[in-house]
Amino acid sequence: MSNKLLYVENLETPTVDILSELLSNCDLSIEEVIILSINSLKELSKNLTNRGIKCRIFIKKSLSASGILNLADREDVSFIVIHLDKNTGTSLRASIAKKIIRGSSVPALIVDQNDGDTEKKTTGIFEHVIFPTDWSPESENALRYMFNFKEAIKEIEIVNVINHKLTAGDIRNLKERLIKTRKLCLNEGIDAEFHIYAGKTSEEIITAAKDYKASAIIIGARYKSIFDGFFLKNVPYSVLEKTSVPTLVVI
Repeated sequence: MSNKLLYVENLETPTVDILSELLSNCDLSIEEVIILSINSLKELSKNLTNRGIKCRIFIKKSLSASGILNLADREDVSFIVIHLDKNTGTSLRASIAKKIIRGSSVPALIVDQNDGDTEKKTTGIFEHVIFPTDWSPESENALRYMFNFKEAIKEIEIVNVINHKLTAGDIRNLKERLIKTRKLCLNEGIDAEFHIYAGKTSEEIITAAKDYKASAIIIGARYKSIFDGFFLKNVPYSVLEKTSVPTLVVI
């Protein structure tokens, strides 16, 4: 796979320079940025070129999940950023989020430009991350991928959600795994703490993001084929459906 980033946006005036943070502080080895936009973004293209990064722009009147996925596949990108205007219709945003999670084979960062973006001008998207884990292969993959952002991350809140009754032995094993995950983060030079929540997984992840005023959520997801069922509702999609916190889904 090539080192290309697909940046998708429908903004009249972006208030957060996501690309600058990704290209400056994240180890993604991006050599070319493909832009899919409703605007020409000539200034952005000029800035990328000045940084020695190749750039191409595709202008569309409107965005669609199928259009995003088709372009991502055709260009063989390694990372997708979707930056949506706060006035994007709920149904369109939900459709894009669900279909990107279902159809993408590469990590996708979905960001809403909302009323909180004014504060985020001085706060990096990845400064304070919520990382939910259940130590599934998807979660472990997300943890490894997250370390590509370690230069941008100041704090990680490791979250495990309990949704069934645990024995004393279960609790002991859970804490041992959380301690091990925290140590892995500390070894990468990232300050980290762990937390245990109880309840519905997606709702508790969102609660944790509010509790710790997270700047982003990083979560793992499984690449899904058409045989997984059209109406499948998984945790990453449920989180994206209910939060405005920038969310990176590692697939």
